[in-house]
Amino acid sequence: MTAEIAILNREAVALAADSAVTMGGGEKIFTSANKIFTLSNYEPVGIMIYGNANFMSIPWETIIKTFRKIISEDSYPSLKEYSDKFIEHLMQYSSVIDSNEQEEWVNGSIYGFYMSLKKVLDDELDRLLFENENYTYKDVKRIIERLINSSYKQWYEEPILPYFPPTIFEDLSKKYEDKVLKNMKLVFEKLPLTKSQKEKLKKIAICLFIKAPPQGIWYSGTSGVVIAGFGKDEMFPRLHSFLVEGIVDGAYLKYKEDKYIEINHQKHASLHPFAQTEMVYSFMTGVEPNLLSNIESDFNFLLEEYSNLQNQLIRETLNVDTEIINLKLKNLRKSMLNKYWTKIQHHRQIKYINPILTVISMLPKDELATVAEALVNLTSFKRRVSMDAETVGGPIDVAVISKGDGFIWIKRKHYFDTELNPRFIENCYRGLEFGKRKE
Repeated sequence: MTAEIAILNREAVALAADSAVTMGGGEKIFTSANKIFTLSNYEPVGIMIYGNANFMSIPWETIIKTFRKIISEDSYPSLKEYSDKFIEHLMQYSSVIDSNEQEEWVNGSIYGFYMSLKKVLDDELDRLLFENENYTYKDVKRIIERLINSSYKQWYEEPILPYFPPTIFEDLSKKYEDKVLKNMKLVFEKLPLTKSQKEKLKKIAICLFIKAPPQGIWYSGTSGVVIAGFGKDEMFPRLHSFLVEGIVDGAYLKYKEDKYIEINHQKHASLHPFAQTEMVYSFMTGVEPNLLSNIESDFNFLLEEYSNLQNQLIRETLNVDTEIINLKLKNLRKSMLNKYWTKIQHHRQIKYINPILTVISMLPKDELATVAEALVNLTSFKRRVSMDAETVGGPIDVAVISKGDGFIWIKRKHYFDTELNPRFIENCYRGLEFGKRKE
């Protein structure tokens, strides 16, 4: 994984990214990856990549620099148009990527999803064994049913992405049937799956390629793309991010728009972390997201247990039916919790988030870059002093993009010494001079 951040105010946008890249399923970590690039040699637009470093086995750096040559000196009125052009460029790779690579991606996606579901199932069964050594076959079947139904419900509720044709589900069901059945047998061979459960697993496998992942689910094959800067007609910076997975059925690019941030006269500043975001959210909100989630869950459980004990006491003391009382207490508990968490969110916004954004809105370009670098460093430091793998680390690249100065590197690593490679610099300038606009 990685840690990246984009900070915007009315003057500029700062991008910062670490250099760590994970290989071999997390077994090897290198700290030399490039994740920030210029998207145009002439216009104030940059791009960041996180997640998978390749698109269908093609390095993102190659794709980005090819796109940069194609658009040459072209400029577009809005940042959104740069994003659209880049997506169109990715779609062209459907004719470049061979069928074997596409088949391997499909097979790997199905197998990876089934294995992740199997791991959750194994963890649940281990917990059952720990809590009850005398568990029965029915207990196992009940857990399998619950997990498959839960996953199916998550995917079923997601809409098919709008750029797919109406018949895509049926078409892929036929085309990928052999791969789905092969991987299902390989992963779930020893489990007592019913016909209905197998059918649901088949449908989920097809949904992987035509629907966006449900909230909170991230696949290792997914790449995050962040484009930021200024369109020709835009006075304030914009940011547009999306998630890209691969080429489906040899013709369709599977991607999903993630964020679109616009700085304007009403919105003066914005800060957005990508990939490993927990430390930035902790800094911005005053509480670690996972801790807050656990507090919320435990608090809900505590109130529910209190209501149950209260009902039991009323029933035993007064010998009355507590069904109506229980319903009223349930509604009251829900109302109280909503008011409580609304108050907490309001406090975080007023006391933590707003003051930081107010300062960011006034920062000059150099200070904007300093804040971006510091926040990436914060995540890197947390990884260094914890028992987690150091998936964030290495040199931090920092760039600032402004309307007047364009894309400016504040910190940048090179895999070579520029003094030993003057030809590289000459070629860069020659390319810019060759494509120089005629005013």
